[in-house]
Amino acid sequence: MNTIAFNKLPIYEIALIIEFEAISFPSAYLGLYWKTIQDRFPQTEDKPSNFEDKNSLFGNTVSGVFFLNYQLQRSIQVSNSLFCYTYRPENDHHKINFKNILNDFIDEWNIFNSWYSKLSLEDEEMQIQGSNYKLLISSVIDERLEWFSPQDNPKFFKLINSNIKDFDEELELFNFQLVLRLPNSLGILQISSDQRIRQDDQSPVMFLSLLSQTIEKMEFDNESNLRHWLISVYEHSLDNLIKLTTENLQKKWR
Repeated sequence: MNTIAFNKLPIYEIALIIEFEAISFPSAYLGLYWKTIQDRFPQTEDKPSNFEDKNSLFGNTVSGVFFLNYQLQRSIQVSNSLFCYTYRPENDHHKINFKNILNDFIDEWNIFNSWYSKLSLEDEEMQIQGSNYKLLISSVIDERLEWFSPQDNPKFFKLINSNIKDFDEELELFNFQLVLRLPNSLGILQISSDQRIRQDDQSPVMFLSLLSQTIEKMEFDNESNLRHWLISVYEHSLDNLIKLTTENLQKKWR
């Protein structure tokens, strides 16, 4: 099978996410967690909530907190039921290495876990019970790949044929979504496109997202199992990206 190089993909962001049973502690304690990561994530930003949540750790108007590095390249989002590590590459995509990003995520997750386990005033350590795991790989399709409008989709995606050009200039937007079951009970892979308009020049741009996630409540009992799941779904994401895209596009990613 032909292959594509991960560091050649036009990556917009990569997010590694763990959802867990809701935990509870005073919001002021989150400052103690921030102290453990402040050298790497010196900036904070509240995530507004769209609804009132009396059980929120952060009050009724905030549903989570972002911790960001100075370059806004990496961030950690924490709520009472979610831990998300996000990486947005700089202009030089050739430096992207998934295993390095994975290692950083594992390190930060272990730090958060360790911090939470020590909050109890009793002898027994507090534990976070993970229930759902996700990996999001989002790429940008735009004029740099010679994509200018939905009429160009057949040049990029095998499942879209040239009949779409019959709409000529009438077609303003075309999005699609696929949900694939992954082997070995790994979960599902959702592949979707999201066409948007750039604010600076009003040009169209497409975000192509590959979201892998478990579909049953699952708890990895050690770091090795979590790492294995993430590497497995990452590899299946690239395999299915090859199945989805045309040879002409894949040539640019080798």
